[in-house]
Amino acid sequence: MKFQNTKYLYISTLLAFILIPLGGLTTDIYIPSLPAMAEDLRVPVEKVQISLLLFMVSSGFSQLFIGSILDSFGRYRINIFALITFSLASFVIALVPEIYVIYLMRIIQGITVSLIIVGKRAFLLTFTKVKN
Repeated sequence: MKFQNTKYLYISTLLAFILIPLGGLTTDIYIPSLPAMAEDLRVPVEKVQISLLLFMVSSGFSQLFIGSILDSFGRYRINIFALITFSLASFVIALVPEIYVIYLMRIIQGITVSLIIVGKRAFLLTFTKVKN
């Protein structure tokens, strides 16, 4: 097991506390825009609501496998990759006028949010075990 350098422990803990609520923020910021998205995309609101369902299902289902992936390949590089991919998916959602591309990007967001949250929770769990 590779341990964290203690001089980076403060910033790592701060980043963990900032990034863990990302899943909630991703839905809380998205929900008020559903009617405007439906109007802008010229689709029923129900079709836009499916994107929220796809995010939740992909986030929840991917957490079943993410822990073993992070244990096998490490958290740091995967976390950086997930943050970049999440950001790119967010930009695509903002720019693309096609609902099916938005569906795909919300699935990608769900998986990347799971990668980030599970990795940060594992860090905090490891940190509390080391401190005790």
